[in-house]
Amino acid sequence: MNDVVAIAAEGEHSLALKADGTVVSWGYDGYNLQDNLLLASINDAVAITAGAQFSTALKSNGTVVAWGRNYQNSTAIPADLTDVVDIDCLLYTSPSPR
Repeated sequence: MNDVVAIAAEGEHSLALKADGTVVSWGYDGYNLQDNLLLASINDAVAITAGAQFSTALKSNGTVVAWGRNYQNSTAIPADLTDVVDIDCLLYTSPSPR
């Protein structure tokens, strides 16, 4: 894999953010962690995070996309969440926008 600018890993899966804004996932695919249709639609990511059973990506337009297991609403991104500049996450909880 070439042009990787960031790596995120937790639990049994990992993510790579490439320079072109695409995201690659590998490892355990339970809870649809490697959702190929969703990943193919992300071409403008600027940051990534990996939780125990979910992943998130911050897009260049300031919105956040999440996929995987929705434990404790970890993938339930509020529809009105915009203008996010950075993301982080804890093991099982929702991503924390900044």
